Amino acid sequence: MNNLAIVPVRTESQRFENKYLKTFRGKPLIEHTLCSVINSKLFQKIIVTSDSDIILESCKKYENKGVELNKRPRKLTRKSSTILETIDYFVQSEIKKRSDYEALGYFLPTVPLRRSKDIVKAFGYLKPEIDSVISITDFEFPPQLGLVLDSNNLLKCYDASKPWIHGKTRAKDYERTYRPNGAINLIWWKSFLINKNFFSGKAVSYYMPRALSVDLETELDMLVGEEVIKYFSGK
Repeated sequence: MNNLAIVPVRTESQRFENKYLKTFRGKPLIEHTLCSVINSKLFQKIIVTSDSDIILESCKKYENKGVELNKRPRKLTRKSSTILETIDYFVQSEIKKRSDYEALGYFLPTVPLRRSKDIVKAFGYLKPEIDSVISITDFEFPPQLGLVLDSNNLLKCYDASKPWIHGKTRAKDYERTYRPNGAINLIWWKSFLINKNFFSGKAVSYYMPRALSVDLETELDMLVGEEVIKYFSGK
C-alpha cells in the first residue's frame, strides 16, 4: 500500500522560539513525531515541510528512511495560512509525480507522545466504508460551561442555555465531549481529493488519553510534558 505522510512545521511562534528543536525526552521535539511515523512502517514517503532551513537541516539524517524535506512556499507561511492549504498544496504536487497513493496522513509535531503503535492501530480503523480517522481526547471542561467577554469586558455565557445563570454548573451532568488532539489524522487519498478536509464524509475517532495528547506549544507545556512522562513511568 502506497501512503503519504505530511509533517507540517511552522516557525512563527513568538512565545517559544525554536520550539521544534528544543530537547524533549532526550531529543529535539520534531524528532519524536518523525520517529513514530517512520516506525509505523505505513508510509512510503514522509514530507517534512517548513519555512525554516534550520529545521529542515536538522531532519536530513532521516532522508534515508523515506523522509523528504520541502521548503514551504512563501504563500503558505502567512499567519492566515491553514494546515489544510499546506496539505492540499503538497497533495497536488504529488499528483503530478504519481497517481497510486491510497491513503494520506498528517501529524502535528507539537504532539510528541503519540506512539507508532497508535498510528498503526488508528490506521486499522480506516476501513473501505470509512473516509477518515481522527485522533481525539477528552475536553478538560464541558464546553457548555465556557464563558466569553463582550466589548465592555462583561462576562457572558458561551452556551445559549446559559448554565451559569440557571445553576446548571455540575460538570458531571453534561455529556462527555471530545476534541481533536492533532496527533493522528488519516484519510483515504480519494476522499481527500473529493472533500479537501478530514472531517467531511464518514470520520471515525481514535481515542487517546489526555496524558498522551499533551500539546507542547510553550516552554511550560514542555515542562509539564516531562513531568507527565515521569509520572507514568513510575506507575
